[in-house]
Amino acid sequence: MRVWLTRTQPGADRQALDLRAAGYDVEVAPVLAVVASGARRPEGAADITIFLSEQAVRHAGGLTFCDGSLVLAIGEQTRLALASAGISALSPEDERSEGLLKMSVLQSVSGQRILLVAGEGGRGVLESALAERGAAVSVYHCYQRVTVADVRVTASEIAVVAIASGDAAGAAAAAWQRSAGERTVPALVPSARVAEIARAAGFDNVIQCAGADSRAILSALERISVP
Repeated sequence: MRVWLTRTQPGADRQALDLRAAGYDVEVAPVLAVVASGARRPEGAADITIFLSEQAVRHAGGLTFCDGSLVLAIGEQTRLALASAGISALSPEDERSEGLLKMSVLQSVSGQRILLVAGEGGRGVLESALAERGAAVSVYHCYQRVTVADVRVTASEIAVVAIASGDAAGAAAAAWQRSAGERTVPALVPSARVAEIARAAGFDNVIQCAGADSRAILSALERISVP
């Protein structure tokens, strides 16, 4: 079973290692690239700073703005990226916004200043939920995803397409269509929101996983059968 990983680097190469170790053949061909957005960071100190991806760590610039702030990371890779920069962070087991929202340190945040460090085009779930809890939330969109031009794969060799985000769903569908791929190919997605985008983009056989990490992808692969 050959799996096409469409996610951005360096996550694509890391995930490819996990899937190959589990016995799967992998095509690494990201449909999006990450570049700095040029946005200015919101002024003022934050009580809590939350990094929503390792790309946010890489593109946030100097991280001294985290000094004196409780730092959270959405997942293990983001936490490790922060650790490499000398910043200790907490992260949830559930590597999604929903997992962050369940953390004890975010249950009573009324009146606290919270800075989200993220890319453009996110879901906004964390921002709205924390605001509802009474926090003063600001967002630093320090990077953006851009479509990689003219990505093509040999569709006849691909059994499964793995998609990590809503932006990637549209770009992967366009590349799949350029490659004359069948609409019925199983497309693995991390959430109901991305599933809707993938279906609208042209994937008919969309399978929702419990996230975009390797464990979620491998669990889904074990449940599907491909002719």
